[in-house]
Amino acid sequence: MRHVIYADTLVFLNTAATFLLLLSVRQFSGVKTSIKRMIAAAFLGGAASFVMLLPEINGFLTAFVQIVVSAAVTFCAFFEGSTKRYIRCWGLFAGMTFCYGGVMYGISLTFPGVVRYRNGFGYIRIGFFGMIAILTSVYLIVCLLKRRFGKGEEQFSYEIEIKRNGMSITGRAVYDSGDFVSDCYTGKPVVICTLSFLKDLLSPEEVIQLERFGKTGELTENSTLRPRLLPVKTIGGLRMLTAFSCDQVIVKNDEGYVRIEGATAALAGEGIKELHCDALIGRQFFK
Repeated sequence: MRHVIYADTLVFLNTAATFLLLLSVRQFSGVKTSIKRMIAAAFLGGAASFVMLLPEINGFLTAFVQIVVSAAVTFCAFFEGSTKRYIRCWGLFAGMTFCYGGVMYGISLTFPGVVRYRNGFGYIRIGFFGMIAILTSVYLIVCLLKRRFGKGEEQFSYEIEIKRNGMSITGRAVYDSGDFVSDCYTGKPVVICTLSFLKDLLSPEEVIQLERFGKTGELTENSTLRPRLLPVKTIGGLRMLTAFSCDQVIVKNDEGYVRIEGATAALAGEGIKELHCDALIGRQFFK
C-alpha cells in the first residue's frame, strides 16, 4: 500500500506528542523546568521523526534509536547538573515514549490506512484538529492520573544547599504551599530536614548533641551546635521541632535561586522521604 507522508505534518505531530510527554514527565516527577526548554526539546523530538522516512530497520535498532532520542530530549528539557535528577526524568520519559510507540504500533495494525508506524515513529492521517484532539485527550488522562496518584499540584522541586562552618550539603527540596514556618527567635525561614540528610553537615559530636537534645532537652557542656526547640503549628496541633541555625541556605531551580543568610534547619521524621526529597521549604523562602 502506498502511503503519502507530509513532512510538516510528521514533524508537527511528533513535536506535539513529545511536548505532551515532557509535560507528563514534569507532572509526575515534580521537577520544574522552563517552557522554552521543553519546546526546544519537543522540536528536537519532532525533528528526529525524520527517521521514519528512512528504510525500515529491525526492532533492536528501533529501540536503540528511541533510547538515544529520549536521552537527548530529556537532556535538553531537564538536565541542570544533577545526574540523579536527569536519570529519573529520562527513565520516566523513556517509559512513556515506549508506551506511546506501542499504542501507535497497535493502532497502525488495526487501522493501516489511517496510521503509519515505522522505525519507532508514527504518522496519523486524521487532520490537524484530529491530532490536537487525541493529544489533548492523552494529556488530560495523564493529569487525572497525576491528581489521583501524584504528590499534589502545588509541590515543586528545588535543589537546596545548606552551609555551616565551612561545610555544605546538597539535596532535593519540595515546596509546600501550606508551609508558613519561620523561626520565632530569629525571624528567619525554616527548612525542615531529616537527620540523615543533615549528618554530613555536622561533626559526630554535634550529631550526638542533637540526638540527646531531641530526647531529653538537655544541652551538652560547651555545645557548639546550640540547638533549640522550635514551636510549629501543624494540622495535628502544635509540635516542637529541634532546630539550629545555619550560615546559609540556597534554594535554586532553572528559573533562578534564593539565598538566605542565617536560615534555620529543623528536624522532622524520616517520613519526608516518602515525598522523594530531603527537605521541605515554605513560602517564607520566596517573600
